[in-house]
Amino acid sequence: RSLGPASYGISAIGWTIFRLGTLLGALGLDRGVLRFAAGAKEVEATRPTDTRRVWVVRDAIVMGLVAAAAVALVLTLVGPSLVETWFQKPEVAPWLAWFTSAMAFASVLRVLVAATWTTGTVAYGVICEDLLQPGLNLGLIVLALAAGWGLHGVSQAVLISVAISSLLALYFVARLFGARAPDVADRQHDRAELLGFSVTAGAAAALPVFLTWTDRVLVGALRPAAEMGVYQAASQIPVVFSLVLSGITGSVFGSLVADLHAQDEKERVTALFRFATRWGIYVSAPILIILVVLSTEVVTLLYGGDYAGGQLPLLILAFGGFMNAATGPVGLLLVMVGRERAWLMAS
Repeated sequence: RSLGPASYGISAIGWTIFRLGTLLGALGLDRGVLRFAAGAKEVEATRPTDTRRVWVVRDAIVMGLVAAAAVALVLTLVGPSLVETWFQKPEVAPWLAWFTSAMAFASVLRVLVAATWTTGTVAYGVICEDLLQPGLNLGLIVLALAAGWGLHGVSQAVLISVAISSLLALYFVARLFGARAPDVADRQHDRAELLGFSVTAGAAAALPVFLTWTDRVLVGALRPAAEMGVYQAASQIPVVFSLVLSGITGSVFGSLVADLHAQDEKERVTALFRFATRWGIYVSAPILIILVVLSTEVVTLLYGGDYAGGQLPLLILAFGGFMNAATGPVGLLLVMVGRERAWLMAS
């Protein structure tokens, strides 16, 4: 509402690059740390964390830091040329550096939060990724717009929110696993194997996301900024279906599946997946009905009359979002049971 369709469309291009870069920067290590930490748990639970699991977490975080920094550096160097040649919108370039810096922190945040999930505790991840980061981001954006800082303030708000959330997540990881490295002899995993699994699992997880964001890339490149703004507004609403799925599966779904699979509890894995899928349908169906019946009203209520043209894209994307929720967390299930290559091929 405050930016208008044209300015919102410009910010959407930066946000698209931010989202896609975050997936690349994490390098799938958020999946790898869950899978390998489950295999590293000792049979006797005499300590809160065992040293083998600590080494998995430490190696994943270090590799995640390096990968995120490398992707951010590349995007910083090629970003201005990308927005000028592909998107043909050089006005995005001044704010792109803020988004690429934020992308590096966001990639590391994904790995840090996944590391806390290996303890079976969701509280730390919820605080950092679900409460602090979006809440701080929203508050800072409101302040920036009220102060008249426009897109410059919005891009800085994104950077500040993910940076603070990442630092807090790092503190939680240090408190859970210790700040000092354990004995090297306790490292039982192969770093190359961890990285190889993570890259494959990350690619499998990223391809569907790239597919859902490709439309934004094409609209941003082929249509005016104002139309990009309207499309971005419409495409944000069906995200609720992804939130439903992630809310039902919970932060520890992947860790639970990996643990049960390591114990050869196939029946319990199946039951867990069926439970998540069933409730995904129950919760998503009423939302789909509301969006179909009141699509125009929902768009104008949230964004204003200038965005009423997003009604048709909203209908199409809503059906796609519902199908995603209705099929359950298939990708995460396959990755956590060691079938990441099958999910990659399917993607």
